[in-house]
Amino acid sequence: MREDFLVRVFSAVFLSMCTGSIFFVYWHFLSSKFVNKTNQKIYDFCIKLIVCLYFVPIIYFVITNIYDDGFTFSITPTIQKGIYYIAIIWASGTVCMLLRFFKNAIQLRQEKNRCMLCKGWMIHVLEECKATLGIKRKIRMYQGYRIQTPMITGLLCPCILLPMNDFSKEELHVYLYHELNHYKKHDIFWNYLSCIMVCIHWYFPPVRWVHQSVDQWSEICCDMMSIPYAESLKKYFTIILTMCEKRNQVRVYSAACLFENRTLLEKRIKYAMEHFHTTRSKKYIVMLGTLCFIALSSVSVCAMTEGYHAAYLTLEKETSVEIEETGNANHQKKLDEKEELLRIKKKQQIIATQLTGDDSIGIDHKMKVDKCLLLDNVKTKNNDKLDICIGGFKETDTVKVGIIDENQMVRYVQVTNEEQIWHTFFIKKAGTYKVFIENLNDNEMKLSGYIALLPEKES
Repeated sequence: MREDFLVRVFSAVFLSMCTGSIFFVYWHFLSSKFVNKTNQKIYDFCIKLIVCLYFVPIIYFVITNIYDDGFTFSITPTIQKGIYYIAIIWASGTVCMLLRFFKNAIQLRQEKNRCMLCKGWMIHVLEECKATLGIKRKIRMYQGYRIQTPMITGLLCPCILLPMNDFSKEELHVYLYHELNHYKKHDIFWNYLSCIMVCIHWYFPPVRWVHQSVDQWSEICCDMMSIPYAESLKKYFTIILTMCEKRNQVRVYSAACLFENRTLLEKRIKYAMEHFHTTRSKKYIVMLGTLCFIALSSVSVCAMTEGYHAAYLTLEKETSVEIEETGNANHQKKLDEKEELLRIKKKQQIIATQLTGDDSIGIDHKMKVDKCLLLDNVKTKNNDKLDICIGGFKETDTVKVGIIDENQMVRYVQVTNEEQIWHTFFIKKAGTYKVFIENLNDNEMKLSGYIALLPEKES
C-alpha cells in the first residue's frame, strides 16, 4: 500500500507539472509579445493562476474520473517497479528542498530578531502611507545592520525591514509605498507558494522560470501602483537605483524585496517607461490575446490527455505479464492470462455477495457502459479452480474477465470478436477473491453464463 500510494502521488505531481508548463509556455510567449500593451495586473493574475495549476493535477483527474481507467503509472508490475524507484528519488529531493526553504525562512526570522524598532518619525510616516493605501492591519517596521535592502516579510505577522541608513522623508515614502503594495497584493503568500512549487517540482529546472516570473511581475505591479505617489517616474527609480548602488542584495526566499538584481530592475524601468504610452486599442487586442492564451492552453491540455491515454494503453499492453495458458483444449479455447495491479474500476454492480466450495452462480444481466459486474467475497482454498463461462457478445465486442486477490493483484483474460469467454483460473493461494466482468465497449451488453468454484477434490 505504501508503494502504491507513493506512485500515485508522484503520478499526480508529474501530471500537474505538465499542465502548469503548458499554460506557462503560452503565457510566456504572449507576455513577451504584448508586454507593454496592457495593464500589468493581467500578467500578474495569469502567472499566479499558473502557479496554482502546478498544484492541481487536472490531467490525472480527467483520466481517473472521465476515462475511468485510473492510469497512475502502476497499472502493471513492470511499470510499478521502475516508477516506484523514481518516486523515491523525487520524494527525497523534495524533502531536501523543503528543508532548505524552511532553513532560509528561519534565517530571515533570526535577522529580524537582531533588528531594532525604527524611530518615531519613521513610524509616523508608515502610518501615513498605510492610511493613504487603506491598510488597517498593524505592521511593524525595523532597521538592521545586516539588512541590505527594504523588504516586507511575515505571512501571519507582516513587518517591514529597512537597512540602517539615514533616510529622507521622500526616500522613505518610496520604499514604504512599494512594500505596502506588496502587502496589499498578498505577495508574501504567493512567494511562499511559488517557493513550495519549486521544491515539489525540483526535478524540472524550467519551473524556476515560473518562480522568477512571479517575482518579476510582482515587482512591476508594485512599481505601477507606487509611482503615482512619487514626484515622478524618474524620481521614483532614481531613489531605487541609489539604494541598489549601495547594496549587493542576496535573494531571500520568504520576503518581497525592493531590489533583487540589476537585470530585473532594468526590465522594471523599461516596462514603466513604455507602459504610459499604451493606447486603448492595444488593450483590447491584448484582452483578445488573453482569451487565446486560455483557449490554446486548454486545448493543448486536452490533446495531451488524449495522447497520454493512448500511449499508456499501448504501454500497458506491452508490459503486462503473461501467465501460462490454462484450460482443456477439447472443450474451451486457450486464453492467455495477464496480471496487473488493481485500477479504479467503473461503477460496480454487485451480482452476489458470497461464493464458497461447490457453489456456482448464473449470470443473466444487462451491463451498461458505465458498469462493472462484481462477484464479491469468493472464499477459496489452495488449488481450487474458478471456472467462468460468459457469452452473449456481438462480433466486435471486447470483454474482460478476471479475479482480484487480497493484495489487490488482478489476473484477467480479455477477448475480442469471440462468441464467449470460457476460462478457468487456478487458485494457488487460499483467500478471499473477487470476480469481475468489465465491458470495454461503448454499448450496453446482455450477458449470460455462470461462475463456478470447484474445490481441489473435483480438479
